[in-house]
Amino acid sequence: MMKKRMVLVGVVLALAVAVLFGATPALATTGTTDRAQGTKGPANSARLENLFERQQTLLTKQQERLAKAEQIATKAEEWIAKLQEEGKDTEALEEAFENFVAEVDKAEGHLATAASVLAAHAGFDADGQVTDKKQALKTVRDAGKAQRQFHLIIVKAVADFRHDVREFREGLD
Repeated sequence: MMKKRMVLVGVVLALAVAVLFGATPALATTGTTDRAQGTKGPANSARLENLFERQQTLLTKQQERLAKAEQIATKAEEWIAKLQEEGKDTEALEEAFENFVAEVDKAEGHLATAASVLAAHAGFDADGQVTDKKQALKTVRDAGKAQRQFHLIIVKAVADFRHDVREFREGLD
């Protein structure tokens, strides 16, 4: 009984190791690994094309997010001017606004980088099909890095500004 259990545990472990390290029967039929490019057979061209398309969609959404941040800045600027006309001390609010605008500008730079990388579409043809896996992989990685940086910066900038405005309003009461 104990011997059967040990054999069963051994088989399960062997299968788990095989799956973890990619030794699956499906791999043998889909293609070989191209270690120089870090990709596996034809399936990764489809993955790169999918990522490239998703990044273009994300770029559009992030451009919309940037436009909303710019609208926030415009409204905040008008609100600060109105408060100043009323004779209120807006120094803390102005400082928060300047920080917000600086962070939005920084985020905009990352978004511009992502847009230029995706527009150049190195490794992809005009239809978004992979022509050079190594270049396509670099394009997807570079655009993704810039888009992540945009996201992190803009989310923090909006949250910080919202917090500062809330504190300012509490001080008005």
